Amino acid sequence: MLFKRLRDSNAGASAVEFAFIAPILAFLGLGMIDVWSLASTNLSMHAAVQAGAKYLIQGGAGTSKVQDIINAAWVSPPSGNSVNVTQACTCAGTAADCSSYCANNFPPMMVYTLTATGSWSAPANVQFLNLSQTLTETQTVRVR
Repeated sequence: MLFKRLRDSNAGASAVEFAFIAPILAFLGLGMIDVWSLASTNLSMHAAVQAGAKYLIQGGAGTSKVQDIINAAWVSPPSGNSVNVTQACTCAGTAADCSSYCANNFPPMMVYTLTATGSWSAPANVQFLNLSQTLTETQTVRVR
């Protein structure tokens, strides 16, 4: 009698169904948080490098000043972040001194390379997944 009454009852069906689906929903929610964190960190890095490139395009100069601008524009940089700015000059495809003129009495072509690097770790990191990634953003700017 008791078995027949329990077999025909639907009272706990919703709780059992929720128990099956809850871990999947939690996993999807944590995954969305991780993807959002990675995307926002990458976009922030990209915007900072773009700020340095914009400074150079508008007539600015100096590798240390560009590094300062990138570091100031980088909103909440990840751990282990670094900014590297290099300047290279060429005359007719060969390396040249940036402060002197080429053989044809024209200034050498000047190119800056801006690189930002940082280590990203997932905010909802679990031991067995170990979600971490090294992010790099590089921009090359020709100023003359």
